[in-house]
Amino acid sequence: MLTELDTLGKEADDERSARLTSGAATAPLRRTLLRLRHDLVFIGRTVGMPVSDVMRGRMRPLLEDVEATATACMRACAAALREGSGSPSLDAFQRALDTYNADIQAMRDEGLTMALPGEAAERVYAVSFALEEMCHELCELERLAREWMPEGSKALR
Repeated sequence: MLTELDTLGKEADDERSARLTSGAATAPLRRTLLRLRHDLVFIGRTVGMPVSDVMRGRMRPLLEDVEATATACMRACAAALREGSGSPSLDAFQRALDTYNADIQAMRDEGLTMALPGEAAERVYAVSFALEEMCHELCELERLAREWMPEGSKALR
């Protein structure tokens, strides 16, 4: 789907540069979506790796909350971009991410990460890094949704 979007976006940008149409450039959106895809692939590959039962039990609900709020945010951004209706709030995702980070820090403080084999500990930190990157990309997606709003709607915000 991203390949198809990239092709359509390039065509739209070509039409825009030839002054056949107007509107926001698609390149920033296409780059942001590709980076989000990379973050999600990385997280998906990393989350499935083995960790201790205690950590898995504590991390699973946190990651499920991050997943649910990120999914809702991406769907809301997609709707906003399609409808030109403005950008959604990232507050729920940010709260879920903050909770996840706080609990990972608590597990570190308890020494749970020290008991992990090196590769498993690396993966725990890699997921945290990828989630932070995903947060940056979601912020960019939210900004782009705002940028793509029709001019009359921007004045109302």
